[in-house]
Amino acid sequence: MVARAYDMTGRKQAQAATRSRAVAAACQLLSAERCEELTFESVARASGLTRVTLYNHFGSRSELLLAVFEELGRRMHAERIRDAMRDADPKRAIERLFVESTRAWQRQRRAVARVFALSTFDPDVRGEVARAERARRESLGFLARRLSEAGALGPAVSCDEAATILGSLTSFQAFEAFAGAGTALTAQRLLGLGRRGLGLRASKTEGRGRGRR
Repeated sequence: MVARAYDMTGRKQAQAATRSRAVAAACQLLSAERCEELTFESVARASGLTRVTLYNHFGSRSELLLAVFEELGRRMHAERIRDAMRDADPKRAIERLFVESTRAWQRQRRAVARVFALSTFDPDVRGEVARAERARRESLGFLARRLSEAGALGPAVSCDEAATILGSLTSFQAFEAFAGAGTALTAQRLLGLGRRGLGLRASKTEGRGRGRR
């Protein structure tokens, strides 16, 4: 029985290593200067695995893409965004949200840009992009509700409108529009737009910080 358990553990470790190898190869393809497709064939070539092996481990291309998206999230340190939104002070959570979102997009900028480019003509990629975007915006709705309950939103801004504003200004597209200014300045500019859209005021500590620079 001990030998059987050891064999099962070894088999699981080997399967996990194979999956990691395939996902890492897919992420590498997305980060390359040129990548015109993300298929089982291209991932098999990049990873040194066979298409059959990929099918055995993922079952479908959609499952492979889901694993790739989850890995990109880990590489972007998406958990830091979630932690920012849980800050006890909702106004401070907004500041941290824009900083961490901007840093996250910057970490995997080329790969994320490639994903969006592929999504324009690839239905599987487009489906996973839509799923990830829905989840991202739903999480921002939680922060919008906290702002509303704290009375921090402007009088003309509803909770739904606040969620839409946050979703738009923390998107990759918004990041790309301002990214030429550098990560810190991009976050600051997007935060400023967010504050105006939500009807928030800049914190006193931030105002003093800008005055010293």
